[in-house]
Amino acid sequence: VPQQITIAQCASRLDEVRTALMEVRHMVASGGALTDICLCLPGSTDYRQLLDQQARLYGVPLAMSLPRRVATTRIGAAIAAACQVMTGGWQRIDLQRLFAEPLLESIRATGAADLIEIALRDRIRGGLGVEHWHERLEWGLQATLASKERASESGDDVFARDRSVRAYERARGVVQRLESHLHVASTEELPGVDFASMIMESVVGGLQLDEALERALVAGQAVADDSVIEVELEAFDKIRDSLTLYASLAQDHELPALTLAEHVSAWWGMVEKMSIDVGTHHAGVTVATPAELRSRRFRHVIVLGFIDGEFPRTAGSYFDEELLPLVARRLDAEAMADMLVAAIGGRLTMLLPKMIDDTLTIPSTFAALVPQAQFVQADEPPVAAHQHDTRDVGEAYRAQQHVQLFAGAQGEVPEEIAQEQSRRMSASRFDAMTKCPFAYLATKVMRLDTASSDDARLTALERGNVMHELIAEFFHRVMPRQALADVTREELLSRRVELDPAGIERYWELLCRLVDEYAERHAWTHTYAVAERQALVGSPAMAGLLRRWLELEIEYQQETGFAPALFELTLQEDLVVDGGAVSVALPITARIDRVDLRQAGDDLEFTVNDYKPSASNYAMNAVVEGTLSQMPIYLKATATWLARHGVPATGVGAVYRSFGSSINQAEDPMNKVVLYDQRLKGAGRSRTMKFAQISKSLADLPELTLAEQVDRILPQLLAPRAEILGGTFAVRPAKYACQTCRMSEFCRIRQWGPATADEKGHHA
Repeated sequence: VPQQITIAQCASRLDEVRTALMEVRHMVASGGALTDICLCLPGSTDYRQLLDQQARLYGVPLAMSLPRRVATTRIGAAIAAACQVMTGGWQRIDLQRLFAEPLLESIRATGAADLIEIALRDRIRGGLGVEHWHERLEWGLQATLASKERASESGDDVFARDRSVRAYERARGVVQRLESHLHVASTEELPGVDFASMIMESVVGGLQLDEALERALVAGQAVADDSVIEVELEAFDKIRDSLTLYASLAQDHELPALTLAEHVSAWWGMVEKMSIDVGTHHAGVTVATPAELRSRRFRHVIVLGFIDGEFPRTAGSYFDEELLPLVARRLDAEAMADMLVAAIGGRLTMLLPKMIDDTLTIPSTFAALVPQAQFVQADEPPVAAHQHDTRDVGEAYRAQQHVQLFAGAQGEVPEEIAQEQSRRMSASRFDAMTKCPFAYLATKVMRLDTASSDDARLTALERGNVMHELIAEFFHRVMPRQALADVTREELLSRRVELDPAGIERYWELLCRLVDEYAERHAWTHTYAVAERQALVGSPAMAGLLRRWLELEIEYQQETGFAPALFELTLQEDLVVDGGAVSVALPITARIDRVDLRQAGDDLEFTVNDYKPSASNYAMNAVVEGTLSQMPIYLKATATWLARHGVPATGVGAVYRSFGSSINQAEDPMNKVVLYDQRLKGAGRSRTMKFAQISKSLADLPELTLAEQVDRILPQLLAPRAEILGGTFAVRPAKYACQTCRMSEFCRIRQWGPATADEKGHHA
């Protein structure tokens, strides 16, 4: 019998695991050895997951031998990916998973990248069999050849079309090669012997997986960073044995023929239960089940989950009492006896949580077997030093935490930060930095963000690119223009594209042709292509977004006298900003969608314009407060660029031009003016421009000239620029933004930056 038996109740499972780990640390600190301690877990996997997580945080090593499942090896994953392609109708995601396997380097190097790139661009999702891939690739190849022929006639870039043609040909070659090995009718029924033979000959042999293993063995290389070749060879032998066993069972028991998917499901279930010993052992605290404690002795046995229905077995593992009466009870009693014997002469501590999922628990009925046990209430365990990694995100980023995520060696500035400090800032980067410097670090600097989009419809970025290209090409067709050579007043005025109201039908036909050309050139054949085209060109019952934009554009030019002159203007300027005591040069880069000009005597007046799907979210207050820096930067950069070329010009407005995304939107298209001079607004109400409302606190702003307004706004950008130069990126919580931020899993600290000498000493 153990010298000391204790049953301790903790507040929760997490506190229970932490208490056990603190007991281990206390015993080791008192001179005990890790090998003298055993953590006994019930059958539930919840405890094992919690223990693995918390043990790393508390610095308690666990003794374990790590068997590796055959299905997780590189050879296993490659065969599974090939089977998924065959049974899943050749879906694109399955092909991507197949090409990602290192053993398929010979196939991936011959055009797999071209195939996936074309599939993403042309929105080929697969799922309809290999014939669908042949049809789509042939269609794309012919469309590219036709585009190449038109380009050669018009003098456009033919080399880019040639590259696309070659990419389509390589992609077709990859599909044909895979088809020769992986093309099996999904509804065809196969005997088990034929299925096993097909996997070995077509999948393993056809894809040259066995040859890839042999090459790696000869070269003495690892198949991948985490997979040794010897492990892969052993896994391959087990997979081959499983196929032999599967074929023998099917033949000996005369099992009926099944479809390929049914064979794969039955056979792969066998493979998933196989494992191999990779020879990885870690010395530390023993973690065992009650049955594994038999014939072993420890100075201290700590039992977790000592509650009814959980220990020593889970509720889902009951035996059939009709077949084996009372056997479950006898096995449970043996398990309890094994624990008591394992701790003879030492300590036995049994821990249990008070509540699980807001429900009170009952101590295990086996507590009656140890009447001499001392029942205590466990103290709340101290939290590990790295607790910030386990706390709820919503709580973590609001609490002060003196943690440095990264510190350069000996005060060195990390390379990513150095590059960021030397680059020119854009409006989008200023806005991201203003909202949350830590999110800026994660997305813009460390590139931790991942794209998420709906594959079935145009994304906001895609729709924006469509409208940008359509409108720019429309103005170019109306008045062909050459590259801007000399920046002079006369040259700029000559580039204005003025639309004649009498030619609206001609303009409309041109826009419709451009929509069809764009759809053909970019293989615009996704699920909602018809609805997207209808939103642009409209229907007999309702005008489309492009028609409304055209009517609004013509009326705008007639009302204001402005006409577009510059498109997609890229500027790199050093803006002079008032920094208080001295002026500060702010290096920026700006890509302005459109600059409109009108003549005002000897002077030129200009507006800067940016295309948006919707302009309703762009308010003057946000612009003035510096959270939307795009328009002030565009105005100052354009004025600086014109002044540098000796062209007298005055900015009078900044306009967001929205197209809309739905034919049912009544407000779009819209020209929303967020910054303006009184010369633009005038005295009357505009029919083609909507001037953003301004709060009472900024009522004096419109009385200033637009240049003075911009000079008043831009100094607010010096603060985020200074933070970037200082290399510190503070977390800036926002009530709603933090709930949907995709960087929340990385957001654990108040501030990121190189640690100072004092901070390094403090953290040490």
